[in-house]
Amino acid sequence: MLNMMNVVLNVKDKQILWELDRNSRQTLSEIAKKVGMSKEAVHYRIRNLEGKKIIMGYTIMVSLAKLNLMHVKLLIKLQNIGREKKKEMIDYLIKNQNTNWVGTCNGSCDLIVGFVVGNLAEFNYIKEELFNKYSQFILKSPNSIMLEAQIYGRKYLEGKGQKTRHYIGTPEEIKMDKIDFKILKLLSENSRMKTIDIAYKLRTTARKVAYKIKQMEKHKIIQKYTISINHSLLGISFFKSFVHLRSTKNKKELLNFLENQKNCLHNVEVLSEWNLEPEFEVNSTEEFYKIMEELEDKFSDQIKTIDTILISKEHKFSPLPRV
Repeated sequence: MLNMMNVVLNVKDKQILWELDRNSRQTLSEIAKKVGMSKEAVHYRIRNLEGKKIIMGYTIMVSLAKLNLMHVKLLIKLQNIGREKKKEMIDYLIKNQNTNWVGTCNGSCDLIVGFVVGNLAEFNYIKEELFNKYSQFILKSPNSIMLEAQIYGRKYLEGKGQKTRHYIGTPEEIKMDKIDFKILKLLSENSRMKTIDIAYKLRTTARKVAYKIKQMEKHKIIQKYTISINHSLLGISFFKSFVHLRSTKNKKELLNFLENQKNCLHNVEVLSEWNLEPEFEVNSTEEFYKIMEELEDKFSDQIKTIDTILISKEHKFSPLPRV
């Protein structure tokens, strides 16, 4: 059992979270069969996890390239800023229709902000607007352009592997209509929403919605249905690393190492001052640095330096903010 402040997860709770992380669109019956419980018991436990705010929501991961979109992050180091002005800046970023991730950090940066945009010119405009408003409080703000992201899942819940998914994917001309995008938006807000409820909201038929979802899965536009969890209630720390490589010749071996790490949720390959951005959920700082030491020992010939930040709070996550 894991003791998390006033929250205790037993084996069944962890198994249910694992199944929802692996595929949050599974039915109660499907989950019940896999965890060896009745449908009613699974439903009760999920409602309990939601009520305790351990499960914050249900969402999707999509291939941005197939939607002709890209992801760019700003890592902002602040200066001479008070609490009220910092809150104002965070609220400004949350409200921006292009931000899909806003987090406060401890380490080499104070804010990490992700943007989903159509091109770099659009990102540059957003950045200029931000600087016009808050430049006096920004010491530095390096950016990274996401080239690809591997999604590994929360293996630490069950110790089993998931099929690796891709957040960017291979560009492909796929015809999408307004209903397709509306379905994606609704699923990004609640990936467990029933087909019939989506159909009702969009004033169409459940059969048409089901067909469109299947097509988006087939073309790998929808990569994964998953959950958002409350790290602080679980006593889990969320770390992000920035790996500067000397050489990318044997990068595949390094990526395999990250994929097999039970605490590594994602790895992002980027165009930036650094090359990789693996992300970890761990039970302690000691556990995280043990992983970092192993990484540096195994790949000392490839890794130049590793910088790290602790994500202290996620203020916003929306995979498709502009849809």
